[in-house]
Amino acid sequence: MHTRLIFILAALPVLFVSTGVSAKSFCIDPGHGGSDSGAVGCGLIESHLTLNVSKQIRDMLKAAGHTVYMTRETDKDVGLSERANYANSKGVDTFASIHINSFNASSTGIETYCYTGCLARKDSSYEQASKIQSQMLAVWSLTNRGVKDANYAVVRETNMPATLSELAFISNCGADYTYLSSEAHLKEAAQAHCKALTAQWAGGEASACSGGGSPGGDTPPSSSTGKVMAGTFKNSLDDTSDANWLGGVKYTIGSQSQTSAASKTMMTFEVPVGSFTATASKDGYNTATRTDCSPAAADAISWCSIALTPVAAEPAKGKLSGSVTDGSTNAKIAATIHLNGANIAYDGNTDWVSGALEPKTYTVEATADGYDKGSASCTVESNKTNPCPITLNPQKSTISGIVFDNETQAQIAASLTLGEMHSSSTETTKWEFVVDAGTYTITASSPGYETGNKSCTVEKGMTATCDIGLNKAGNDARGSITGKLTDSSTGSPLAGTVSVAGESDFACDASGIYHFALNPGVYQVTGAFDGYQPNTVECKAVAGETTTCDIALTAAAGESRVVGTVYDASTQAKIAATVHVDGQSIDYNGQDQWSIALSPGSYEFTASAAGYRDGAKNCVAIAGKDSECHIALVSEDAQVGALEGVVYNEDGGFNDNDEPLLPLSAKVTVKGFDPVSCDSNENGVWRGFRLLPIL
Repeated sequence: MHTRLIFILAALPVLFVSTGVSAKSFCIDPGHGGSDSGAVGCGLIESHLTLNVSKQIRDMLKAAGHTVYMTRETDKDVGLSERANYANSKGVDTFASIHINSFNASSTGIETYCYTGCLARKDSSYEQASKIQSQMLAVWSLTNRGVKDANYAVVRETNMPATLSELAFISNCGADYTYLSSEAHLKEAAQAHCKALTAQWAGGEASACSGGGSPGGDTPPSSSTGKVMAGTFKNSLDDTSDANWLGGVKYTIGSQSQTSAASKTMMTFEVPVGSFTATASKDGYNTATRTDCSPAAADAISWCSIALTPVAAEPAKGKLSGSVTDGSTNAKIAATIHLNGANIAYDGNTDWVSGALEPKTYTVEATADGYDKGSASCTVESNKTNPCPITLNPQKSTISGIVFDNETQAQIAASLTLGEMHSSSTETTKWEFVVDAGTYTITASSPGYETGNKSCTVEKGMTATCDIGLNKAGNDARGSITGKLTDSSTGSPLAGTVSVAGESDFACDASGIYHFALNPGVYQVTGAFDGYQPNTVECKAVAGETTTCDIALTAAAGESRVVGTVYDASTQAKIAATVHVDGQSIDYNGQDQWSIALSPGSYEFTASAAGYRDGAKNCVAIAGKDSECHIALVSEDAQVGALEGVVYNEDGGFNDNDEPLLPLSAKVTVKGFDPVSCDSNENGVWRGFRLLPIL
């Protein structure tokens, strides 16, 4: 009687299917797999959990009489497009992708996605997502993060309705971990998906989801057993000759272990029906594991032999040796060598020699007073001493100062030249040149003044102050030509270059203003800026007077494109987002780069993404070029702070009120943010950049 009762209960699902509605076809997509483990947290791995739940959904749907396809049934790599193409090739009724969320320890809850725009369309994908979200919340007491839309590849590239489930947060070791670490709760998640899918596509066969399904682990519960037979071999399973058999190997399945004899031995294990993991190990060989063997079936034999490869013999060690030289003179210099966690003193004479090292390529660094740090990539070979010379460049030095009126001692604006280099100063700021140590002649010029020169000496790695005084020119001697370099269409100033034959080019700053002190006469003045067509105007210099000659430039012909990415400000990872500029929107997939064609000019770009605060960045489109524009977004859950500071000449130090004695005007930048300015009249203080805190 007991046997008959078991037979009747086992047959009930078959009777239910035969009298129910028409069968449907489903594609279940376990997220990640193989080398892509997905998120990891609290001792759990996303790719393992998604395969566990997906297998149970598969078994439940099959038990209800439906056709089920899986994008993967083992722990292997499957590309995003490959998953969608597989579902499309099978022509299934619907597609469901299973994932586990991750962000930080306090993030929690359940959310379900359909393709961008589904929330407004209220289409079949939205209905399926809503049912999954509702069924999950009915079995797992976690935060309802809602149904959302997103531009995920597996819901974008599938031809049928499709959803992507984020069951819980693997990064939350509290409530979310309680559900993710329990086989019973994982089965609840599988049942919730089965109920949602059958309710959406099969007329509400929810009762068919109460049973069936088995955990996706190694040994699902079963009252039946099967046999596994295995041998162990050297190097490869392709050669099963007697000479290739390997004895003395410990072979383990679950809690069972056997050690093969020294001669040819086939081992037999009795295991529960289902998938299993087998491991083999032997001294002197690399341990090997197999998860791809055929599942054990009731009263049947599954074969699962394993091949072991010998542990590679440790190669003989070698050494490195070399000298350190000055990059400008090629002379040997004393230095300290930093290699493999050890420091080696080099006296600048006899070559340094390392200790014994493993054969591989090392990055060897050298440091010396007055020099920038240098490094070399050097390879160690067994039983050899290989050369490893390193060159150090002398630290750069700085010459800085002001230009002043010799009569009044008042600071004046001027243009400075040192060989091919140019700089400028104003009534409140200094000029500056970065050079190697040595003696240099600095030339200063200013409208209404005679040109002046001064010889200045600076030591290696130091800053030398070199103020230059100018004498006023006679009124009948020279005149001034000045003006502004601008964009012809917008009137915006351009930081380009203005040139006059026989004179040093004038490098404009952000104001676009230039000036020359010239002998009386008519001059051709040419303005130029990257991405614009040069323009020449005719100007007349009048003794003792200032002539204004503005120069407008027209953007060069050719398409201007701006390309870029959107990324997480904390992790630096690219994220899918929508970019807005000049009334246009760009859907960015978070993988390569977005791009857009614009007229030359400056634009404000904004970006938005689900779960992130909106971000913005000012970027410039240059005619005939691709300009980069990368936008950082901050998570809605992230806490932010601000940065501020001062820019000053370190020679001045600070007063008793912690204010710099020589503040400087400057721009301060942080990657992903527009620069902020500070003014020497405001003690060089800058403020800005709302950033994620970083420990």
